[in-house]
Amino acid sequence: MSTNSGLAARVAAVLRRLERPSAAWVVLGLATLLAATSVGTHRVLDDFVLSLIARGEGGPLGLHRGQFDLFTFTTGDPANNRELMETGLMLPWWTDPALRISFFRPLSSLSHRVDEWLWPSSAVLMHLHSLAWFSGMLGAALLVYRRLEPRALLVGIAFALYALDDAHGPMLAWIANRNALIATLLGCLSLASHDASRRAGRPVPVLGPSLFLAGLLAGEAAIGTLAYVAAYGLFRDEKPAGARALSLAPYGAVLVLWRVAWSAAGFGAKGSGAYVDPLGSPGHFLSVLPGRLAVMVQGQFSVIQSDQAFLGPPPQAPIVVALGFVAVGLVVWVLRPILREDGSSRFWATGMLLAALPLAATFPSDRLLSFVGLGAMPLVARVLERAFLASEAVSPARALAAWALFGIHGVVAPLALPVRAAQMEIFGAAHDRAAAGIPSTADVRDETVVLVSAPTVIFANYVQAERALEGIPRPKHLYLLASASSALDVARVSPDALTVRPAAGFLYSPLERHYRGTAPLRVGDRVELAGLEAEVTAETPDGRPASVRFTFPDAPGSYRFMTYQDGRFVPFALPEPGRHVSLPEEDFTRVLVKSALSGFGAR
Repeated sequence: MSTNSGLAARVAAVLRRLERPSAAWVVLGLATLLAATSVGTHRVLDDFVLSLIARGEGGPLGLHRGQFDLFTFTTGDPANNRELMETGLMLPWWTDPALRISFFRPLSSLSHRVDEWLWPSSAVLMHLHSLAWFSGMLGAALLVYRRLEPRALLVGIAFALYALDDAHGPMLAWIANRNALIATLLGCLSLASHDASRRAGRPVPVLGPSLFLAGLLAGEAAIGTLAYVAAYGLFRDEKPAGARALSLAPYGAVLVLWRVAWSAAGFGAKGSGAYVDPLGSPGHFLSVLPGRLAVMVQGQFSVIQSDQAFLGPPPQAPIVVALGFVAVGLVVWVLRPILREDGSSRFWATGMLLAALPLAATFPSDRLLSFVGLGAMPLVARVLERAFLASEAVSPARALAAWALFGIHGVVAPLALPVRAAQMEIFGAAHDRAAAGIPSTADVRDETVVLVSAPTVIFANYVQAERALEGIPRPKHLYLLASASSALDVARVSPDALTVRPAAGFLYSPLERHYRGTAPLRVGDRVELAGLEAEVTAETPDGRPASVRFTFPDAPGSYRFMTYQDGRFVPFALPEPGRHVSLPEEDFTRVLVKSALSGFGAR
């Protein structure tokens, strides 16, 4: 590529300006400003759950948790899961009775307790609190780059790419995801401290492992720290092999002790189709690892969000995975020359890959990519330097790849960052508009609201928590019969019973399977709740429920039947016995886009 061409020369000039030490602080400020669209008036999803537990007000809904144990969503106790299902909080009727989703994050829990102590009624200040952690995380990443990158030019380019990465948007947008910001900040400080310790000749580091432990107590994302510490021992540490192993031992000990204590205390995930325990189910983990890893690499390097494999329309998921493997091949091809020639590149690439491996224990999401991006951006920086600033020419194919990376990370990502940082505000507005259709008069406290369909299960799962937190009358029970991930046929088979048949069957989307992993629901299986009995009456060829009969044992006047239509829940007119109605498939992405285009909807 010739840097004499006009556009290439302008790109080169921009890259050179990033070499100035002051440029990094300008970039940090710009990234914080672009990401400030996350600050808004909405709390969403788990935000309500965290606040209820932190206030000690979750008991009536089934959240019997300690005020610093905010991230134990389900304990695996069937009685407690049933209590949540009866309320209609988090768990739909098809949930595995033994579902456990529980994480030990006391430092992050403390940050949410601070929210409740200082500004319990202000979502805006809670978002600003998270934005402050985001700025701190970027500052810690800058410290890592300045310590571990050999040249100021690469520091400037890599940090600009990292700070303006749009993948940080969803990471920041959700108050409940603050744990990832804190864990990444502490992990970066641990890595910088490890480098300082090794340069000073200390045989056994102390501060680095201590910060690593603090990071783990903020969130599991901090495991990414160990990826780069291990890569440091392989490619950066010049001491003898024995000394390098000794320097790594404290980090390994911290990880082992943390995991042993974590498991012994009952934390972890079980029974979910989204979470996989690498130690408890190693075979299952290895089976999902290649696809999830490919999708996350794609999410980091391309414009296709890794979340699409989980939250997008189910037919789209295999396409996203296939494109992920294509992306992996292209990334390997683009990076091969610099990996062959540059030891620092091998350090960053190894750290990036090792940091991505544990992420396969959960569903792919860009909000998980903070440690993957830490290693990815120095690699992209080298590709851009070679294409735009080096004296030797590169092949047309590699020049095209460099232009693509610059377009994705230098142009599209900064433009997308404010949009993606606002995504939870968009979701919150769409959710609240839908939920506003559910009655909030005092008499609803004695009623059971049955949502026949919703565009996504998470439009139903948190209505009860939001109302409890805001003091709005809520139903005695709230049940969702089916997600409209495919069209629904609803038949009135008797005066007190409906049969629901989704075109693609139940447990169709990855989000629906999040609540029930491998535990089957076969013909004749029944789920009995206080105001609802569900019986599987037919199966799909792959063993999922194809049709479910719902019986409503209480007096007819105690139920309100509703369905989703035109952006909100509306009354559902039951068909006459022996008749049926069809309800359309709902595209969740279109729902959010429509909400955004309508000015975030009406609350």
